[in-house]
Amino acid sequence: MTALDKAGIRYHTGSEAVAIGRRACQLLGQGHSEPDVVNSMIQHNAGFSTDAATTFTQIAESSYCPQHIGGAPAPAQPYYPPPEFP
Repeated sequence: MTALDKAGIRYHTGSEAVAIGRRACQLLGQGHSEPDVVNSMIQHNAGFSTDAATTFTQIAESSYCPQHIGGAPAPAQPYYPPPEFP
């Protein structure tokens, strides 16, 4: 949560932020691109700017899935429809 706080990203609860971060990594691991994850995050979280969603995704990568930092390719996966967040 410290990284989100330092970045000025607001969240309802720490557990909710963790769940969304882990979901972002899950989607990246399924082969969704970072821009797709960011766009989905924006669509499902009212008021989330592109910059904030991008920063949030990068923090999630650093915390939960460092293999995806810098656009590291995920293993080849079949096509999945655009990701959704709860």
